[in-house]
Amino acid sequence: MKTLLFASVLALTVPSAAQDAAPAPEPAPADLAKALPGLAPTERWYGVYFQGKKNIGWTRLAATAAEKGGIKIAIEALMDLGPMKLNYKASYEAGPDLAIRAFTEDAEEPDEIRKLEIRRGTDGKLVRTSESRPRAKPAEGEPAPAPERETGPCDLPAGAIPDVAAFLLLPRLDWKLGEPRSLSFIGKTGKRERVVATMTGMETVDVRGKSQATAVLKAVKTDEDGDEETTVLWMADKVAVRGGPEGAPILLVVGTAEEAKADLGGAATSPEDAAVRKAAAEFMKGFMLGKPDLVTRNLDLEALKTRWAEHQEEVGFLTTEAVAKILSDQVKARAGLMDEATANAQMEMVTGFFDVKVEGTKATVAMPGAPDPMHLEKKDGAWKVVWWAVFAQGGKRKPAGEGD
Repeated sequence: MKTLLFASVLALTVPSAAQDAAPAPEPAPADLAKALPGLAPTERWYGVYFQGKKNIGWTRLAATAAEKGGIKIAIEALMDLGPMKLNYKASYEAGPDLAIRAFTEDAEEPDEIRKLEIRRGTDGKLVRTSESRPRAKPAEGEPAPAPERETGPCDLPAGAIPDVAAFLLLPRLDWKLGEPRSLSFIGKTGKRERVVATMTGMETVDVRGKSQATAVLKAVKTDEDGDEETTVLWMADKVAVRGGPEGAPILLVVGTAEEAKADLGGAATSPEDAAVRKAAAEFMKGFMLGKPDLVTRNLDLEALKTRWAEHQEEVGFLTTEAVAKILSDQVKARAGLMDEATANAQMEMVTGFFDVKVEGTKATVAMPGAPDPMHLEKKDGAWKVVWWAVFAQGGKRKPAGEGD
């Protein structure tokens, strides 16, 4: 799954007064074949946790011996985000030198469904076939778009692996502190993704309630689209005991199958929780699509104006109608920037990451990347947004004790 992908390395440059800076040489390759002896058979499970506490999925890795030497690795994963569930399956087979024999991948992502197949032709050369189609259903009356297909030669080098397989292979290598090693991952259309991994130090971390001394490995990757990501692995006894994208609220933790699947049941935990999520999602979707009616339907304008005036004194001098017009104009300005199918797919995913807390008739919704939660209150049987700190960004806060 792309949420498990390792990130890319920033290009190092050597300054020169006479010519443009040249990229630094690529580090020596990591000999992943050294990780194979004793690996098969191995089965490893990881629970996927959001903000370190809520289980939103699992990943299973299973390595078995291949015929005529080499290795087979089966990968399964599930992300359960409440209204959206994302499944992933992949099968990888390589020779003793990790030269690819075959690779297949079926991936459901928030915005698309992908298939990838890599095989060796009769001439011994690799051929890749990729296919993708939008995940979102077409609008009523519109035909479904045809899948996009691409077939061509595949120049993946020996040692290229699926990104998630790194959780099995990298901890089995000998790492020296500060010494980088280059790797190759299989990209989403079968092209090479360059990775540089470096052991950065030692750290004691929590692994399912127990302290564990680990070596910390950072892998930096540039994917097929040129985007850069960094993934961190915490390794102990040749096992990745934790791992996840650096700076993101997602963490994989090793455990049994039962532990990895425990308490997995979608995002909402009660009818009120689900109602709060729906109101917050529709409110945000209104902004995304430039539809004021979706915003106002889920908004208590009087309460918002009162809270807003506490943060920006000039708002206190406006009428409720003037505040409504300001909001409406801001929302309308976004019309046409995103189509409804894309907005639906994004909100279907994002609501699964909402951290909802309901206390009586009041609720908060915390979101990844947002420094402050959204505040909602239940009035006349419906949940309404009453405040979100993003409204006050850039405003002048009134001095304490000063009247409107």
